[in-house]
Amino acid sequence: MRMASIINSSKEEMMRKKNQESGRSLIEMLGVLAIAGVMTAGAIAMYNVVRTRQIRMVATEDMKTVANNAKLLFSARRDYSGISVDYLVKAGAMKTEKSPLPGAEFSVMAEPGVREFIMMFGNLDFRTCSWLATVKLDWADRISVNGYFESAATYCRTVEKNEVSIWVK
Repeated sequence: MRMASIINSSKEEMMRKKNQESGRSLIEMLGVLAIAGVMTAGAIAMYNVVRTRQIRMVATEDMKTVANNAKLLFSARRDYSGISVDYLVKAGAMKTEKSPLPGAEFSVMAEPGVREFIMMFGNLDFRTCSWLATVKLDWADRISVNGYFESAATYCRTVEKNEVSIWVK
């Protein structure tokens, strides 16, 4: 009899534990969802950082290619008069008329008789302007932001759109 009561009490205790632990509580589920949400937000932010770096790296290489191709194209003349985006596309120095910087206005020009040309990027936001004004471009002679040459990055505007000019000899 003693054995039967021990077995019955063990069964009752097991049933009680089973009923108490049969599922997850709402708090536990919310905790798991919160952790998943934080991890997703971090992954999205990191993706945006990597994507921006990649876009800027490709843009820098494209600008360098345009500058080098224009130098080769005009090297015999030693004068950049008549240079334009349209001319560079028709001569094969650029693939398309699109700006190397996505979303930016783009033009190329030079004064007659001058041995340098200007690559101008307009409609730039503050972050892109700051990046372009501070990036090391070994192929560029100088950079101006909104018409200022000295400490150019300090002249990037946060509210209005910016214009960055890259001078190439």
